[in-house]
Amino acid sequence: LALQGTLSNVAAGVMILVLRPYRVGDNVVINGQSGVVRSIDLFATKLTGFDGEQIFMPNGKAFGDTIQNRTVLGKRRITLSFGIDYEDDVERGRQVSLDTIRVHPKVMDDPAPWAHLTGLNDSSVSLTVRAWVKPSDYVTVQAELLESIKSALEAAGLSFPYPHQVDVPRATQYLHSVGADAGDDRRLGSERRPGSTALQS
Repeated sequence: LALQGTLSNVAAGVMILVLRPYRVGDNVVINGQSGVVRSIDLFATKLTGFDGEQIFMPNGKAFGDTIQNRTVLGKRRITLSFGIDYEDDVERGRQVSLDTIRVHPKVMDDPAPWAHLTGLNDSSVSLTVRAWVKPSDYVTVQAELLESIKSALEAAGLSFPYPHQVDVPRATQYLHSVGADAGDDRRLGSERRPGSTALQS
C-alpha cells in the first residue's frame, strides 16, 4: 500500500515517455498548472511557471488529468474584442483592424487574419479580431496588437462607449428647480409612490 502511489507514478511516467503528450521545452497546462516543461522522469514532471516558480508534478496527476500543449502544433490564435459605438461604421472598423494586423511582422498569413461583428451589447457592438502567431510570440504580439488596433480605430474616428450613470432628481427637487410653490410641491409629492423619481400624472 505504501508503494501504490509510487508505482502509479512510474506507470504514468512510462506512458508519458511512450505517448509523448509533451516534451522538454513545451509550453503546457497540466492539471491546471501552466509552465514550460523542464524535465521528465519516471516519477515526476518538472515545470517552470511563468512567474518564475518551479512546479513539481507527480506523473500520476499529470497523466490522469487534461494535458494542454500550447507548443506542439506550432501556432496559437490571438483573439481580441473591441466595443465600438452603434453609430460607427462597422465595415470601416473591420478593415482598419485587418490592415493593422496584416502589417505586424510576426502575424501569420495562413491562417489569414479575421475580423467581424460578433455581438450587440447594451451600449456598444463587439468587433472581434483573430490572428495566428508562433507560440513563442503569443504574449508579446497580443499586447502589441491590442495597443495598435485601439490606436488605429481611434485615428479612424471610431469611439469606445462605456456605461454612464444619470442622476435623476426627485419630484420635490425638480419642482423647486422650476420655481413651483410649496403647496404644489406637497400636492404632487403625495401623489407619487415613496422612493419614486418620476412625477405622477
